[in-house]
Amino acid sequence: MNVITPRFVFKLVSCWLVVAGLCFGKDEVPFVAQEFRFSEPLPDVSAWAKANGGAIGSIEMATERKEMALGDEVVVLAELTKKSKRQQWLIRLRYVKPTSDELKEKPVQNYTLNVISGRAHPITWNPCALETEVVGPFVAGKKNDDPDRKKGRAVVFQELLANGFYGLPPWFKKLHDIKKQATEEERAVLNRNWWSFNKPHAPERLAIGQALTTKYGVTADEEYDYFTHWSSLLTFFGVIAETPGMRGVLFEACSISWASILWDMVRGQMPRPSFHGDAGPTMTGEKWGLGAETEVRTLPHSARLKSRRVIRFNLAVVEPRPPLANTAGIIGFAAMHPGHDDVHVMMRVVGAKAAAVN
Repeated sequence: MNVITPRFVFKLVSCWLVVAGLCFGKDEVPFVAQEFRFSEPLPDVSAWAKANGGAIGSIEMATERKEMALGDEVVVLAELTKKSKRQQWLIRLRYVKPTSDELKEKPVQNYTLNVISGRAHPITWNPCALETEVVGPFVAGKKNDDPDRKKGRAVVFQELLANGFYGLPPWFKKLHDIKKQATEEERAVLNRNWWSFNKPHAPERLAIGQALTTKYGVTADEEYDYFTHWSSLLTFFGVIAETPGMRGVLFEACSISWASILWDMVRGQMPRPSFHGDAGPTMTGEKWGLGAETEVRTLPHSARLKSRRVIRFNLAVVEPRPPLANTAGIIGFAAMHPGHDDVHVMMRVVGAKAAAVN
C-alpha cells in the first residue's frame, strides 16, 4: 500500500517552489514545448481491452454531479518510444473506498497554511483510494498474447484530485508578469518558500512578504489556489510513480536516474529541481476524445537539476469533472529525453466511465 501523506506533499511543494513563474532567478535558455504524439493503441492493446472490459475509445463524463464517486474509472495509455522500439501499457485508475487500515495510516488531516502575505488558510484533506492496474508492456511488432498484469493501490487526498490543475495557467501568466517587474532583492525573497504548515513565518519575513504581495496584487484566493493546484500536480505524479512499472517509464525520459536521486537523498542532499514553465496554447477537445466545446490548457515545462536540463515535458489539463478527477484533470503528459530525441514518453486518457450513482 502506498500512502502519499500531507507532509510528503508539503515537502515536495516546498522544495519545488521554484516551479515555473516562481523561478525568479535568471531565465533559462528558451526551450521548445514538447509536442503531444497521438499514437493509436496497438492492435493487441485494443484486443485485450475489448476482451477484458477496458473502457477505451469512449470518455463518459458525469452529467448530474460534480463530486467524485466510488467506481469512477479512467484508463490511460502509456507509450514509450526508444529508438525504433515502441511499447505500450494500459493503466486503469479506479476510485475506491479506503480500507480501515488505510484510514488508520492516513486519517483526515487538518492544517493551517500560513503564507508570507500574513494570511492563514485552514485546510482539511480527506483520504481516498485509487486502485491501479497496469497491463503490459505490449511491444510493437511482437505477439502479446499474455501481457503482465500488476495491481496496486494509492491512498491520496480527495481534495487534491478534485481541485485539479486547470486553474494554474492564469496564475502562471500573472507570476511571469510579476517576474518582469520584480527587483533582484524582491526575487530573492519570492524565490523562497511562501508557505508554512501550522508554524507562522518570522515577523521580519512577514513584513517583507506582506509588502510584496500587496504591491503585486496577490489575492488570498490566488495564493491558496496556487498551493493546492501544485499539490494536485504532485499528487498526480506521485500516483503515477507508485503505479507498478511506471516510475521506470517516466525516468526513461530523464537524463538523471532514479538511483542517483535516491543516493543523493541517502547522503542528505535533497534534490532541488528548478522548473521553467509557461501557460501554453489552448486546444479543443476533439483530439483527446472530448467535445469541441471542451477547452484543453497546455503547460510546457523544462526541468533542471544539478545545473543541467533533465527533462522536457508538456501537460494537457481540463477541468477535473468526474471521472477525470481521478487524474486531477490531467489528460495528457508528453516528455522527451533532453539529450536523445528518439526517447519519448506519452501518457493520455483513452477511456473513462463515470460510476452510476442512485
